Amino acid sequence: MKFDAGDKTDKDFCTALQHEFLQCQEALREFEVRAASLVSQPEDRVLAYGAYNAYTRFIHHLYEFLIAALARERRDTSFFSKRGQGAPARDDHVSALIHRIITTARNAASDRGSEPHLGVLAQDFAKRFRECRNVAYAHVTPKRPHLNLSEFYQKYHPYLCILYQNAREWWSQDEEFPDLKEITSFSVVSRNGSAQRCSDQ
Repeated sequence: MKFDAGDKTDKDFCTALQHEFLQCQEALREFEVRAASLVSQPEDRVLAYGAYNAYTRFIHHLYEFLIAALARERRDTSFFSKRGQGAPARDDHVSALIHRIITTARNAASDRGSEPHLGVLAQDFAKRFRECRNVAYAHVTPKRPHLNLSEFYQKYHPYLCILYQNAREWWSQDEEFPDLKEITSFSVVSRNGSAQRCSDQ
């Protein structure tokens, strides 16, 4: 759906983008806490499981946020679902955005007299980012147990941090938590004043 800057669709899209960013931020914070514990207990499977889950949520929400931000730039909510906008085209758009953000970050660091500790960004980073998000979190597939998320983290985490920091400059909340419409109006209290439970625990 096409829209104009500042119209109702744009405002609703911005609310959804802010929600997506907050989920990304929440996942990253959880990952950082779990990762700190995992450093001192690297063989603990429960800690590894928790850190993996938090990190894959971070990847997923960051990727979804970037795709939505690109669609908003084009003033078209369905930009990436149109014919001809399959995975390769999506990768091209994400790659261009990533290079733009990283170039800006490098230039800013250079102006301050420092240099970010970044190697050369792999040409297939956008594709790897998408595939990692799909396999590790978005889709249930037999590939998941074989995805080396540790390797992905070692190679690409600094770039994900730059993308996250760029998003945070624009989308972090004010001191007061934002009103996200039905998202923050959600209630689990039923008519009898209690919440329904799925388990007996």
